[in-house]
Amino acid sequence: MNSFKDDIWTSNDPQILQQKIELLKIELEDSKNNENHLKCMYNTLMKNFTAKAENSFSGKITNELKLVREQHEKEIESIKTRHKRELEFRDIKEKDMQNRINAANAENMVLKQELEKINQGSKIKHNAFNYFCKKFENKLKEMNENYNKNIKIQRDENNQLRHENTKLKQLVGLQSYEFPKELKNFWDNSEQLDSRIQEIELENQAKIDKIEGEKIKAEETAEIWKKELEELARFAINQKSAKKLPISHNKTQTTLKMLSPSSKSPKNIINRRETKEFTFNKNLPEKQSGVDIIRSKSIEAKKALNYYYLLKNKEDLTEKLADRESEISLLRKKIAETKISAPSSPMSQSFVKIGSESTAPSFIFGMKGYPHDEAPYKIDQDQYMMLKKCQKIINSAYAIECENCRNLYITQKFYPHLQKCKNLSVNDI
Repeated sequence: MNSFKDDIWTSNDPQILQQKIELLKIELEDSKNNENHLKCMYNTLMKNFTAKAENSFSGKITNELKLVREQHEKEIESIKTRHKRELEFRDIKEKDMQNRINAANAENMVLKQELEKINQGSKIKHNAFNYFCKKFENKLKEMNENYNKNIKIQRDENNQLRHENTKLKQLVGLQSYEFPKELKNFWDNSEQLDSRIQEIELENQAKIDKIEGEKIKAEETAEIWKKELEELARFAINQKSAKKLPISHNKTQTTLKMLSPSSKSPKNIINRRETKEFTFNKNLPEKQSGVDIIRSKSIEAKKALNYYYLLKNKEDLTEKLADRESEISLLRKKIAETKISAPSSPMSQSFVKIGSESTAPSFIFGMKGYPHDEAPYKIDQDQYMMLKKCQKIINSAYAIECENCRNLYITQKFYPHLQKCKNLSVNDI
């Protein structure tokens, strides 16, 4: 509190100093009025007393009156000297206060100049800030427009995806209905293809055996032709056997007629056999690849069926989760409604527990209908000290400390007490 009083009486604030000067002027006027009033009372008393004394008392009493008058004059002179001293003291205080006011005004001028500079800088900053704010707002508008466009595009894409998703679900439903039949058909076709492949292999083996038999026959006919040609050459060399030549020639013609037209030339037979083997070997991997494709399709169909069952289970689970989430949201709404519909009596501040400075205090505010499960509101030591300081400032605003007696008084009683205290201090001096 002393620090607050010192701040008031020793502060350089021009308003506070002006108020103090006005108070001192009021006190001077009051003291002058009191002095004049006392003089008037004293003069009237002396006149009345002298008039009565001349009529009633003797000369001895007049001497006593003179002595009393002299004493009163001495007292008046002493009071005048005291008042002069007090006036001089107050004049000195006024000059001091005026000097302080002048210094404060000079400081205020400097502060005003600094404030003008700061205001100019703040105006520049404010203009720059407004410029950047406008830029930022324009960018925000552009971003919002782009965002809205992107949202529209995404919504359109989502609608398309939903439409496609419904189509796919329909297709999956149809496939799930038709897929078992297709699987059966695939398996039946694969079995038929296996049996067909076995038949083709048997046919090819029979053809190969036939071609090999024809090859053996062609080799035998080639050997026969070779022997007959050798014999013809021998007969041609022997002139003696010239008559027998047509007979052997007739034999070769008959053997050629007996042979089939396909086996007339063994080279053609061999070439045909090789072409058949080549075509068979060429078509075999194609047929094998067809069989592999059918098997892979059947495997993919199995996978697709499993995937369909998994998707179906996923949809069921998502529906269950959505139902559970809706139930949870309803329960939360009910809990919130029960909290709101709890006994809403007016809030009653029960009491405040302030701990000591050594321990951390806790302020507990009681309220009717307040849930007891929640912990009370607590503050730290620093917050408690700040509250104490605020309390001191509030108390100092309601009470003022006297300079002489160092006692606190309410603002209504402070100024009457100040006059009495000053008078007492002057009498003591």
